[in-house]
Amino acid sequence: MESEKVKERRDSARQEVDRRVDLVLPGRELTGRLRNRSREGMLVSLDEGLRVKVRLEGKEVRGTIVRVQAVDASEWALGIRLDD
Repeated sequence: MESEKVKERRDSARQEVDRRVDLVLPGRELTGRLRNRSREGMLVSLDEGLRVKVRLEGKEVRGTIVRVQAVDASEWALGIRLDD
């Protein structure tokens, strides 16, 4: 259930759906479920995480993206769970 605060931030109503959707990335395609949609966007769920490699100070680490958040109109923040 959505909080009233979240509902107030939304520009348009969400429509609950349950449909197959293909998410196309460079070099890869994932199948997921479309959970809801509105005029401005959609919520898609996947059965698997998005795996990434990160180069940090000359070292390469691997992990899974666990969260994506818009910071503002020109910047995105990614939460990455690192492998052991």
